[in-house]
Amino acid sequence: MAARLSTIRKEVRSGDPSNCEAQAARLYWSAIFPDEGFLRTPGAPDHVNALLNYGYTVMRGFVIQAISAAGLWPTCSLWHRSRGNTFALADDLIEPFRPAVDHCVRRIASELTIEDRSAKKQLVAVTSEPMNASGTTVATEIFDIATALALYVEGDHDRFNPPAWNPLSIEAFEGEDG
Repeated sequence: MAARLSTIRKEVRSGDPSNCEAQAARLYWSAIFPDEGFLRTPGAPDHVNALLNYGYTVMRGFVIQAISAAGLWPTCSLWHRSRGNTFALADDLIEPFRPAVDHCVRRIASELTIEDRSAKKQLVAVTSEPMNASGTTVATEIFDIATALALYVEGDHDRFNPPAWNPLSIEAFEGEDG
């Protein structure tokens, strides 16, 4: 799957005329939820989509806070375009953090639904989990990415490098603690 995703990534063009994003999404979601014939549909009533929607909403709230704290204008985005979207920049900056929510939902979806208080607690707690082997939390990385973007926009940094969520590194990090 990784090789196919890498190939798709190289084929992406402005406006996505070859529908690369949908192809990659199909591969990604079938790897996350292989036994369930899962179809990611925002707003769908099934319990997996409901858990994902809740987790992304929590994460988006953190991103909106970080954008404001960094002094960025939330309607000015990098990629998302919509006149009615007051927080288009949040929709750009949330992307590196979505896999953390996906991982949590994969872990809890067979046992819990959105109606379970425990599910909501675990989805909120995703922001307190490590982003990668460094041990920096997702919430800290969210604030760091907004600050880094502000510094880039102001010309104080030459590059803007979003973080990568790395579960393999996280497992190694957790193993060190005991």
